[in-house]
Amino acid sequence: MVRLMSSISFQPTPEDVLAATRLHLSASLRTRRMLNALLLGSALCAAAGLALAWIFDRSPILSALAGAVFWPLFSSLVLLAGYLRLPWQARRMFAERKSLQGAITVEWSDAGISTKSKYSRSRFAWSDFSAIVEGPDTILLRETDTLFTFLPKRVLSDEQVASIVGHGAKVRSGPVRTAT
Repeated sequence: MVRLMSSISFQPTPEDVLAATRLHLSASLRTRRMLNALLLGSALCAAAGLALAWIFDRSPILSALAGAVFWPLFSSLVLLAGYLRLPWQARRMFAERKSLQGAITVEWSDAGISTKSKYSRSRFAWSDFSAIVEGPDTILLRETDTLFTFLPKRVLSDEQVASIVGHGAKVRSGPVRTAT
């Protein structure tokens, strides 16, 4: 059964951009790639701690433990700084990107989704997305790990949200991920 095309039009706000960038960061932090980077960094810091213990004739266990603990703490501080920068970054992105300055029309069906504004047009099959991520305020349609289209849930009915996220099984990475 083919569903009829649905359509919405909306004007993005700086708050929409902030919600989308927060959801994007949250979804990015929950990937296997991020876990692997954290584990690899911890292992390298533990190895550096062992090397320093050998050079300076210190306890290897404590030095390795200190190195392994250092990396997650340091990474957390860097990520926290990035998170605290998001409101400024989102406001700047909103101000600089002309494509966010006007009304955007979004149409979707079982075949795919398209967006249209004064500045751009795009059309994607659902399988072109690597993931669909649903957050409390936003839906992200991720083309890659760094490139996404967002739909603020404030402009969608519950039925429209269900319609969009229902296409999650068609994306490259499988069903919709929910981020809180």
